[in-house]
Amino acid sequence: SNRWLTFTLEATGGKTFKENCLMHVDVNFGNVVILLPRTVRMTKKSDTAFASFSIKGEPLPDATQSVIVDGDVNFGNLEVRYQY
Repeated sequence: SNRWLTFTLEATGGKTFKENCLMHVDVNFGNVVILLPRTVRMTKKSDTAFASFSIKGEPLPDATQSVIVDGDVNFGNLEVRYQY
């Protein structure tokens, strides 16, 4: 089993995001989950070393807001989940 800590950032409560909102996330020896609303399109920018950056789900076809997730992940996992 994975004994690393998992942190979750709940971002689904926001009604609006600044255009091209930048979220910089550093993950070292752990797990981070970012929950996004489907009204936001996410752009992935990452640097990984022995790590993963995955996306589950997808935005709505008419999503007009945008977020850039800049992940620096080392020996861990970063996951973005679109909440339905």
